[in-house]
Amino acid sequence: MANVSVLNVRLHGTTIGSITHVQGDRTVFAFTDEYVQDQYRPTLSLSFKDEFGSLITEWPVRQKRLMPYFSNLLPEGHLREYLAKRAGVHPEREFFLLWALGRDLPGALTVEPADGEIWPPGLDEGENTEQARMRCDFRLLACSLNSPLYTMPKPT
Repeated sequence: MANVSVLNVRLHGTTIGSITHVQGDRTVFAFTDEYVQDQYRPTLSLSFKDEFGSLITEWPVRQKRLMPYFSNLLPEGHLREYLAKRAGVHPEREFFLLWALGRDLPGALTVEPADGEIWPPGLDEGENTEQARMRCDFRLLACSLNSPLYTMPKPT
């Protein structure tokens, strides 16, 4: 049986979709039926609309990396490596990185486990990953400014 994990995608506190991770490090995003049917739904991103303004509801399965919208919510470069190391995940495994950082993303979006899982089974067993995950909550700007990887320019 395949090991499946699901993250709820919440916009302004309302669940609007889910990202499902299945065996083989594959992920797929889907909107909830309620979100799709709501003609007054808040816009997550214009990238989810077609050229006529209709909501795109079918997305391809992705391998290792998330679809671009969600991938672009994650930090890049040294900051990604730093936060991934603190969370105990590989920087390219974006589903798990989003899981670790999903409570504190830019904008009105949050991502959280659908079934209340603390951390995916089998990921970094033996370490208290919930503590590592909590150390990774961030505001992108604050974290980058307070990170030992960033040095503030000296006033001239």
